[in-house]
Amino acid sequence: MCAVLLMTTMLEDKILQTSQCPTIFNILAQSLSLDSRKSVCEVSSVVPVSEEMEMELDGGDNDEESGENKQYKECEDTLKDQQTALEILANLCTMGNGEEGDEDAQWEDQEDSDDQEFLEEDPSGNVEPLANLAPTNPVLLEALNSHKFVESVLDKANGLPENVNTLLQSSAKGKKLLKCHTNLRIRCFLCLSNMVEVLSVDDFGGPEALFSTWNSLGNLLVQQDQCSPELLDAASSCMRSVTAKLCNDKQGKSVMNITEKELEAIVQAGKEAQPEVRMNIVNIIGDICVLLSKSLLTASTDSTQSNVVEVFKVLVSWLLDGGCKDPDLRVVTESLDKLFDAFSEDYTDFVFFDSTPSRQSNPGSTPTLQNNLNMLSKLKSIENSFKIKLKAQRKELLAGGGEESLGIINMAKLNLKRFIKYKENRCK
Repeated sequence: MCAVLLMTTMLEDKILQTSQCPTIFNILAQSLSLDSRKSVCEVSSVVPVSEEMEMELDGGDNDEESGENKQYKECEDTLKDQQTALEILANLCTMGNGEEGDEDAQWEDQEDSDDQEFLEEDPSGNVEPLANLAPTNPVLLEALNSHKFVESVLDKANGLPENVNTLLQSSAKGKKLLKCHTNLRIRCFLCLSNMVEVLSVDDFGGPEALFSTWNSLGNLLVQQDQCSPELLDAASSCMRSVTAKLCNDKQGKSVMNITEKELEAIVQAGKEAQPEVRMNIVNIIGDICVLLSKSLLTASTDSTQSNVVEVFKVLVSWLLDGGCKDPDLRVVTESLDKLFDAFSEDYTDFVFFDSTPSRQSNPGSTPTLQNNLNMLSKLKSIENSFKIKLKAQRKELLAGGGEESLGIINMAKLNLKRFIKYKENRCK
């Protein structure tokens, strides 16, 4: 497997054009076909059940030759081989994803138009999703589908039964194997993220099947106390990719029927996670928010869609009061970009400038006439705090090699100023 990794690393995107390509995919498929989860479960019943027992076994003369030790070593080797296979597969997906847009040119275009009104350019600064991307390399597409890599990777992403986890936690060898399996799951989520970029919703079994994967990732996200930070980061990154795929797909949009309770659970998870995970959650919530905003054109006159408006407000409120007030400027920037997208159309003004009674959280309380979101004054407050944070963190960002991040953050600051100016003119 190491030889395959070396070959793909050296040849990079040319590997898909070589005669060795089919052999490489066969090797990857063969490795991932092994049921490593079952192997771990079987080994858990023979590893020492305590540190004391492990020390006794390690003191034996024939420990290296014992059947239990051989079974353990084979299981560990399989897990490591599959980790490498997933790394190779993830890299191949990035090689087969067509040509990326010229980001530098996009930034230059934006800088040249700094004096233009905010909505004369794409508010988020993003490239048009999906439609303008080059098609997936047909060799890669055929290999991914014919070898059923989606099913294989999804299968490997499953966690271990609780009783197996408990057994493995009881000894050093068990903990080592458990960590190895966790690393495998991390590679699975990272690989799936890349596969989502190159495959269609149908390649994942249709919108319902992909949404089922989304739900599973969401369950893992809200149970973050049971996950390592690295696993949580990989899972949230994968969920971010799946959310974007579903929200940008005509069929995918129809299955994104998420309850307010489910969304609130994800929002709560975002309050307790590390910065990288918070960035991913902001994108997840933001993409759903943008999707709901497209329904506001009819919701403003259709009382039957009032729930859509309320859920939209919940998400916007979190982006305003949570994401935009995050201590990490990268999270603030992502939150602002999603808000710009959500309110880019003028028909969303009835929510932006809303002054109707809001649904009360306490039964029996009297509704008050107020600006529910109070967006304009909150955005002005965010603009002031943004400047203060940027001044305080600029040196730290530059010292950490974050020139690119700093450029994106500065663009968000400029767009926020334009957005506020545009909305002030709209309310006159």
